Amino acid sequence: MSNIPAWAGASPICIGGASAVFHSPYDALIGANVAPEKAKAAVEAFEKERETMTSTLATKQDLLVLESRMTIKLGAMLVAAVGLIVTLIKVL
Repeated sequence: MSNIPAWAGASPICIGGASAVFHSPYDALIGANVAPEKAKAAVEAFEKERETMTSTLATKQDLLVLESRMTIKLGAMLVAAVGLIVTLIKVL
């Protein structure tokens, strides 16, 4: 079990009407009668997916930065469009 990642906090789980508190997903799977090899593989797969998700999901700060960059770009396009229209009106 030393190779199993440990997550902070205990998670309550209810199995067959009886509730128990497990300190890791591995313990919860073992408590649900999952074979130790399968429990270890499931926890490792979950941990790998969790690491991928945290590196690819946008945070609120990421979205705020993106919003301000898009606003600046939209403003620049609007200025360019108005300048083009004014130039075309003067030419014609």
